[in-house]
Amino acid sequence: MAEIIPFPGHHWAHCSRAECYGCALCHGGLACCTRCGGAEGSLTTDCPGYRTEVGPNVEDAVYAGKVDWIAGCGWVAEASYHSPARYAREEE
Repeated sequence: MAEIIPFPGHHWAHCSRAECYGCALCHGGLACCTRCGGAEGSLTTDCPGYRTEVGPNVEDAVYAGKVDWIAGCGWVAEASYHSPARYAREEE
């Protein structure tokens, strides 16, 4: 069974191989949460602790910077710290 390492509420996925020789999860820095199903830019600031019922629509909205889940606040209409939209520069 894969080891689960908690970090700001998200539980990062790791491969289940006894010896890992450099997969994207363990050595490539790929961030995937086993609890909420978010990955990379679709990760919320904090983990809601469950997979969203709406699935890809919510993940797309998080990635686009439209919604985020913050502990103590729930779902809010702002960009996650993991969303590329939070750091996109406005065109001049």
